[in-house]
Amino acid sequence: RHPGGGPVVALIQGLAGLGKTALAAEATHLWHPRFDHVLAFTGRGANLPVEELHRQLDQKLRLRSKVYRDRCAEDEMAPVYVAPTRDFTGEVRRRHLCENLTAALRAERCLLVLDNLDTILRPSPRPDGAYDAQDPEWDRVLATLADGLQRSGSRVLVTSRHRPAALAGESCMTLALGPLPLGEAV
Repeated sequence: RHPGGGPVVALIQGLAGLGKTALAAEATHLWHPRFDHVLAFTGRGANLPVEELHRQLDQKLRLRSKVYRDRCAEDEMAPVYVAPTRDFTGEVRRRHLCENLTAALRAERCLLVLDNLDTILRPSPRPDGAYDAQDPEWDRVLATLADGLQRSGSRVLVTSRHRPAALAGESCMTLALGPLPLGEAV
């Protein structure tokens, strides 16, 4: 049975080397039968631009999803990535792509894994300890997914050293990893 309620985003947060990626991989292995598609991305080694996320998601969905291909065939503006044109740029395009991403993930049961998302975050936290993204579009995408995937079969799994400010709401469950106390480690 696929989970229909509860938080739609799970954040595995902790210092480097504590096993965030390994835990996300194990969770993906255990959960993948509940989903039609698992779409995984890593920020390891470089900042993953939102534009590139949209482009790669479009490519992966076109390869794996008949539902997505059919939807895109019916409406040329339905893909999660639509190249900019002279008349389709800026805020209108960014909002449209974000809405298309949410719609595509709602259309099927997808697990979106975003590993090492800390690479997109600013180096310093806000006063509340959360971190804004370097590109505000990432904040929009994360907040839109957390809100827009409610009551859907899709989920988002994020690993990060720091808590993204966009995932501060009730739609995100955080699993904070930390080092073992010395006595327990011995």
